[in-house]
Amino acid sequence: MLIIFTCIAGVLLGLTYSVFVLLPLTLIGGAAYAFLFGAEGPTATILAIAMLAFSLQAGYMLGLMGRFRLIQLRSRLGGVQSKRV
Repeated sequence: MLIIFTCIAGVLLGLTYSVFVLLPLTLIGGAAYAFLFGAEGPTATILAIAMLAFSLQAGYMLGLMGRFRLIQLRSRLGGVQSKRV
């Protein structure tokens, strides 16, 4: 469930923000996970934080790839001429 949630969050971030948002959100998410579920043990916590960071970055890359397609779809549905040359 954590992987799906962070991947969707990464996609949404990739559609709207630049790459500089990834580091603070990875640190905040890792700290929150360690605070809430840190009693599982250090190895399990570190592995979960690494999976969180990986899925956030993978979702961000998917969002970056979908950004151009979303702009095209908005222009087609909105009836506005594209600014592409």
